Parts: sequence; C-alpha cells; structure tokens
Amino acid sequence: MMERLNDKENRNMVKRNKYMKIRDRSIIIALLVNITLLSLLLSACGGGGGGAPATRNGSTYPVNVTVSGLDSNSSGLVLQNNAADDLSIHADGTYAFNTEIEDGQAYSVTVVSQPASPNQVCTVSNPDGSIYGAAVSNITVTCDASIYSLGFNVTNLTGTGLEVANSAGENLNINSDGNYSFAQGLADGTSYTITVRQQPVNPDQICTVNNGSGRISGTNVSKATIDCVTIQADAYSIGGTVNGMIDDSFVIQNNSGDDLTISGNGRFTFTGALLSGDSYSVSIATSPVFNDCVIQDNSGTVTNQNIDNINIICTPKHYQVNVSVLALSGSGLVLQNNNTDDLSIPSNGSYSFSNTQPLGSAYSVTVLNQPGSPTQTCTVINASGVVNNAFSVDVQVVCNAVTYGVGVNVIGFNGTRMTLQNNGGDDLVYDASSGSLVFFNRELTEGEQYRVTVSEQPVASTPPVVCHVENGTGIMSNANVTDINVICQLQVMDIDAGFHATCALLSNQSLKCWGINAWGQLGQGDVEDRGDELSEMGDNLMPVDLGGETVIQIDIEMSPCAVLQSGFVKCWGDNTDGYLGLGLDTNIGDQANEMGVNLPHIDLGSRDVQGMPVQARVSQVAVDHKHYCALIITGEVKCWGHNQLGALGLGDAVGHGDDPYEMGNNLPTLDLGTGRTALQLSVSAKHSCALLDNSRIKCWGHNGFGQLGLGDTEHRGDNINQDEMGDFLPEIDLGNLFILGSPIPHSVDQVEAGHLFTCALLSNGDVKCWGNNTSGQLGQGDTVARGMAAGEMGDVLPAINLGQGRSAVQIAIGSYYGDDIRAHVCALLDNGSVKCWGDNTWGQLGQGDTEDRGDEPNEMGDNLPAVDLGRGRTALKITAGASHTCAILDSREVKCWGGHYYGALGLGDLRNSGTATIHRGDSQNEMGDNLPVVNIGAQ
Repeated sequence: MMERLNDKENRNMVKRNKYMKIRDRSIIIALLVNITLLSLLLSACGGGGGGAPATRNGSTYPVNVTVSGLDSNSSGLVLQNNAADDLSIHADGTYAFNTEIEDGQAYSVTVVSQPASPNQVCTVSNPDGSIYGAAVSNITVTCDASIYSLGFNVTNLTGTGLEVANSAGENLNINSDGNYSFAQGLADGTSYTITVRQQPVNPDQICTVNNGSGRISGTNVSKATIDCVTIQADAYSIGGTVNGMIDDSFVIQNNSGDDLTISGNGRFTFTGALLSGDSYSVSIATSPVFNDCVIQDNSGTVTNQNIDNINIICTPKHYQVNVSVLALSGSGLVLQNNNTDDLSIPSNGSYSFSNTQPLGSAYSVTVLNQPGSPTQTCTVINASGVVNNAFSVDVQVVCNAVTYGVGVNVIGFNGTRMTLQNNGGDDLVYDASSGSLVFFNRELTEGEQYRVTVSEQPVASTPPVVCHVENGTGIMSNANVTDINVICQLQVMDIDAGFHATCALLSNQSLKCWGINAWGQLGQGDVEDRGDELSEMGDNLMPVDLGGETVIQIDIEMSPCAVLQSGFVKCWGDNTDGYLGLGLDTNIGDQANEMGVNLPHIDLGSRDVQGMPVQARVSQVAVDHKHYCALIITGEVKCWGHNQLGALGLGDAVGHGDDPYEMGNNLPTLDLGTGRTALQLSVSAKHSCALLDNSRIKCWGHNGFGQLGLGDTEHRGDNINQDEMGDFLPEIDLGNLFILGSPIPHSVDQVEAGHLFTCALLSNGDVKCWGNNTSGQLGQGDTVARGMAAGEMGDVLPAINLGQGRSAVQIAIGSYYGDDIRAHVCALLDNGSVKCWGDNTWGQLGQGDTEDRGDEPNEMGDNLPAVDLGRGRTALKITAGASHTCAILDSREVKCWGGHYYGALGLGDLRNSGTATIHRGDSQNEMGDNLPVVNIGAQ
C-alpha cells in the first residue's frame, strides 16, 4: 500500500509543478485537495514500512519489539535502536525502547548482545523503517537455541551389533572402532547421557562408556569414550538399567569388586563376566553426591544367560533456596519462590524459603510486597535458574541504594570478541572497538562484592590468546571501580622445567625461556638471567631464535634441546665439555650471532632411501646434565654427551659428541633387544630409560641405588666386554595384572628418570617408583631405597597411594645431580588435580610450608592435599625442575611455585627488601588465587 501511495504522490507532485505555472485558481484548489487526501491516507497507514513520511508534526512515538523463544535461563540479550538506546531483554514479551522517535524519523533495531547460559541466536524481523504518526508494533525478535554435536570414540570393538543411545532417544549402530556423532545436535545447556543400548556379539563383548554424561556448555562434546572387552565364550555379562539420576555419578561393584562408574541414566554392564552357576551381588561402593539411589534385583545366580534385569532407581536430593538481603531499612518486604512459599523479611541478613527443591528444578525468586516506612524498591539479583550441583541456591536482594560502576581495563586483546562477567553474570561482550576501559551494565551498591571473571575467552584470536583478571575481586566503596585489569597473553601449548629455568611453547609457535642463563641456555645471546625483574617478562621477554623453525618439543636443563617440526634437533647452552654434539667446546647462546640460522642441527646420521642419503628425523629428545638421547621416528635411540657409568648405553664410560667424528653415522644406535624399538625416553645425569614398543621399560647406566629396577646395584651399559645391553638387559618387572585369573605384566604409559631413582606411570593409572628415597620421593611413607636387592620389585613394589579413587595421567620428576640427592615427584591426576611429594625445601610441593611429604607414615593418599591452583582451575600438564614445579592450567596459562632462584618462576621478582629469595609455596597464602600466572606476553 505504501509503495502505491508514494508513486501517486510523485505523479501528483509533477502535476502540481505544471499547474502552478498556470494561474488557473480552480486547478490550484484541486491540486491542494489531492495533496490533503494523500496526507490523510499516509497517516492512516501508521508506523513502519519504507518510503518518505507524509507529515512532520513534532510528535514522538515508541518503538516496540515482541520477543519470542527466549530461554527462561538465558541472560545477556541486548537490543539497540539506531546504534544506541540499549534495551536489555530477560524474557519473552513486548518491550519498548526508552527513547521515543520523532514523527518522520527513521528507526533501525539490531541485536548487540546475544543471550548466553544457554547460548541462543536471536534475529530481528522488520528491523528498519520510519515513524508515520503512530507507534511501531511490527518488529519481532525470534530466538533459537544454539545447537552442538554429541560425539564419542569407540575402541577395541571386534564384535557386531553394538548399539549406542543418547538420552534424546537417538540410536547409533556401531560396527568398528572410530569417532562417531549422533545425527541430531543438542541445544546449549541440555543434559545428555550416552549409554550402550545393545552389547556386541560374535564375539560377545562388554562395552563400557566413560565420560558419557554431562551438560552441553557452549561447545561440541567429544570427550566420551566407549571401550570394549571380549567376554570369555562360556561367560555371561552382569548388567541392568539406571533411571532417575540427574547430573551425578557413583561407583557400583559386583561381588565386592569389578568397580564400575555410573555417570548417567541408561544401560550398564560390568566389565567382568561370570560363568553359569556363579553368584552375583551388586552394591553401591561410592554413593552419588546429589542423588539417593537404591538397587533392585541386585543378587542371584547366573544360569546360562546374561543378567540384565538389575535396576538402580535414583531420586534427586532436595536443596535449600537461600536469600541474602542487603540495604533494607523499611518494613513489610515479602518474597516468593515460584509464585508461592511467602517469605517475610524483617531486616538485613540471610534467609531460606521453607520449601526445598529437587536437583534440576527451576527456581524464581520475586518480590511480592515492597517495603514501606520508608518506601523502598528491592531488586532480586540472580533471581532465577535451575538447581544444579550445589548444596544450596543463593539469591541476593538489594534494596534501593546508590550504585557505582565496575570498570575493566583490557590489555593485549585480539580476536572478534570475548565475554567478561561480574559475580557470575552481567555479561560484558568486549571487542576491538570497545576501548581500553569498559564498564559492566549493572552497577553495584556500596558494600557489595564484585568478582570479575572471563567467561568466554577471545574468539578467533590470531594467534590464540588467553586472558585473565588481575585485581578483580573486592568490595564496592562510594566510587566507581576502575583498577581491574584483564591481561591477554599467548596460550601455552607445552612447558618444561629444568635446573632453575623454564621454557614454554606458545600458541604463536614461538619458544620463550626464563630463569638462570649462566651458560646462555635462554638463547638470548647473553648471560643475563630473565624472570627476576618485572621488566623482563611479558612482551619484553624475547622468543628463542631458532632460525624461523617451529618447535614441537623442548627439554631444558643447563643445555636445552628442541625438536623442530622438520624432525631435526637444535641444542644450546652449557657446552664446556663439548657434549652438545657440535664438535666444539664453547657455550652456545651466551654470545651474539650464535643462535638462529647460525645454530646448526645436531647430526644424528642418515640412511639410504632409494639411493639418496636422508637425515635422521627425531620425535623426542631427552636432556639432563650434559647427557642427551634422541628418539628417531623409526623408534631407534641415539645418545651422546656425558657418559658416567654407561648412561649412554654404548658399552663404555667415555663421553661422545665432543669431536665431530663421534656424531652422525659414527654415533651408534642403542641395542634395545631383538625387534625392540622405543616409544618414549627419559634421562637423568647418570642413567637413562626407554619405554619400549611392547609397553615395558629398560634402564641402563648408574645403578648404585637400584634405580635400574633390576634387584641389584650393578651398573649396566659401561662395559664393552660384557653383554649388558640388548637382549641381555632385562625389562623391569613392575608386577602383574590378573585378568580372568591369568597374570599379565603391567603395561607402562610413561617413564621418568630422576637423579638416582626412577618412576613409571602404569597403564591402569598407578605410579611406582624405585631407587634412592632420601626425601621420601618413592611415596611409601619412609626413606628406604627400593630396587637394590632381589624381591623388591614386581608385585612386591607397592603402587603409590594417590587417594581414594584417584589415578594418574602424567608424572614429573624434579631433582638435582651430583652430591645433592634431594628430589620431588608430582602426578597429574584423572580429575585434573596435582599432587606432589618428596623434597619440599623451597615449597615445590605447593603446600604452604617446607615439610617433606612421603617420608613418614600417613602423609600420602587422602592425607596428601592436592596443590591449590586457584578457584576452579585444573591442570593440563605438569613439569618439575630441580627446586620448582610448573603446571599448564586448563585456561592454557602457567603457574609455577617452589624455588625462585634466578627468576625460575617467571614472576618478575627475586628478592624482598632484604636479601632473601622470594620463593612461592613455602609459606601460607602463597598458592591458589594468590599465586599469579606467569606473564608470557601477547607477542
């Protein structure tokens, strides 16, 4: 209609111009009548649509929007009109912008902040137009859920007919190992459970789901795994169904063993199978935290068929909804939860609604009656949500006080956006156009606490960065807060700690090192330490120049070595004995022009490929005091450098690599035994170890404390006239697993060699250590060495007690060399926590004291606290130096604690007002949120 009217208006305007030249009064009058009629028609059409306005009478009209599809738990949807006049939306309904628009003026409605928790995408229909004498009412905002995929990985499947289901009712038929995703994605915030609906047959197998339940949290899910075990031909499976559980997990047992973790509703099957005639008895070994569960039909006798009728019925526990009231001075305030359960509030304080709520239920706290005498307006903060894994729900009510802004300074940001939160909400979306100082939407009252966090790290940052908050927690005073800093820096992809120094591989593929630099091991062309002054870290810390080659693995001691993406190796630092393998005896990296393209690759020989010599490529390098070993991609091993008591495994005690003719093809490959190759290496100053391709380990070199694990103190690898290597060097006996009554030697996932002792991470998550035990580093509650005599290894050697239900996924050893035989060991556990034991002279165990752990009874297991990495923080990787420990956090930032000699912790300080070195972790209140992350810099 509007387009037809505008065309008519244009035609009449042409006629008017023509007729104005004709002085015929009657024609002029007719033209005026036409124009008047046209104006009336345009006014009747109301607001909205395109085209020019008919009148401009100076009146203003509201711009209304109708919102639908917004999740009741989502927050943060903000609209704008004409790039201003922010309008925050919290629920479906019709809203009007605060500023009305003058008649004849344009409007343009946009979404400037999408809702989150759960994530949604909202789109505007009919966003643009002009006011035509009436309010705008045809703008709609439709919100849809963000959808994410749900996937899993299947291993060891040999049978057929495996059927996997999710809690949304979708089934997948699986016939081989691999990665799979359900066809239908799930909305953000949706709980999910993956279960085995039908076990495979031919052969019969039991497939178990791990990490199979949780809640979609703004990203695709792929952490679930399904591992299958073949059942003995005449054995039968024991299983059943779990119903009613919400957001929890617990452990069940069959016949007081065969532990099975239940993490969601659906089918379950024990890994162990039973023979016909065997009895079964299923019980709860570890109770769930947030549900009460009972087992039905839990016992009986197997009779020539699988048992699948065991039912576990769970009901969610109930939780309190608490209210904290601030700044109340009036009387008569009444609150409600879910429009019922009246709660009268007489004064400031904490209160609880009478009715408790089950896990997963919604709560919504509202004000039924505002207070009077004096009259106040009280506002509910975090008023609604879903009761989740917390023992109570805490809601705050603030009554009519002056408010102040919470401002944040952002430094080093790159990317399209990041999201900040204050007190777990009030999303602040930051982008490159936001400016350096930004404020949260919601102001706070004096006396209120603020806690600023990064809820969404920078998106599409190149290179990837991670941001953290400094000075982000406090209490509001009577002024705006403007001293909160958000520091963005490169992500840390890998890290290694050595002798009072640390190196990190960063997300821009650079390598940065800090700490002691006496031999040029920081690769800066000088001998100045880094990390002991603030001006030396961050962007002021220069990357190590390796000639533009990308580093894929680093091992640092006094002379670091890096494996490059090309497969070649470069080493620098201490070379006083010429053992870097470069054919010279001067240190590398302590003078200008020694690094970069001037630093040659280590010559590890070549092999003939189709008539052409091809240089050996390396997948890992292991370094300790002037002692190096390289793992060739073929699984072969070459070692060079210091060779005390046969640490190089070459049948002598003579160093190799100080003359050019000793390297390349002249450097022998180690004999690991017939048909054996290596998967991983670890070396100490005096002995070396290799994890073999059969998941067993061999060690050689110094054995004065039994660190070779062979039940004696005879050195190995130092005598060319004796058969000590190859098939003559035994694999270390670490005991057996018993599967269906048959002993199977433990498989090993990682080996770590320390000074005069060794540790192994077994495939079942156990950790065993042997050798010297001066500091309690073997974790057995004493200082007795193990491995020096027959009968001390194998099943006799106990696994270290890491706590009930806990297992390790990585280990790290920190030790000195020479006469100093103190050492400590750390384990990264399956829940992302870190535990350390052994020497604690400088607080490297992170316990806020200097007491050793593991050298006395009752110090291990659940009595050994996990290291406090900060609120909500877990670790991705750990590393240990001589006197300090570092962890890559789940945020891809780094924290280091323990000895801070020469700036090894990278915290930009070294000494206090006196002369004492400022270590971390040796005194109270130095760990957790009080321990800063290392400032890596943003470039």
